[in-house]
Amino acid sequence: MRPIYWIGISVVMWLAIFAVMREAWPQSQPCVSADDREHIRDLMLDGLDAALKQQTQQLFAVLMKDRTGQPSRAIAGMQPAITAYINGRGLALRWSPPDC
Repeated sequence: MRPIYWIGISVVMWLAIFAVMREAWPQSQPCVSADDREHIRDLMLDGLDAALKQQTQQLFAVLMKDRTGQPSRAIAGMQPAITAYINGRGLALRWSPPDC
């Protein structure tokens, strides 16, 4: 499978996890200190950055090997990745577990 699919699948899974966490948080999750919350949020944002960077590198490597249909193929590959990145960042920034 192409890496864009794995990134898409990963982002969809994270979005689903965040949605479940958001709904079930008060009943099933412990409180989180302010320092831990920021650390966890930073890890989530770093993961999103790494995924987008990996996707960009993969698309550029393909562009260098196969110029057929470029740059429209590269643009088409980046659009879902950018959308997933923006959505994931928004969820990570809005994530707000209860304070301790």
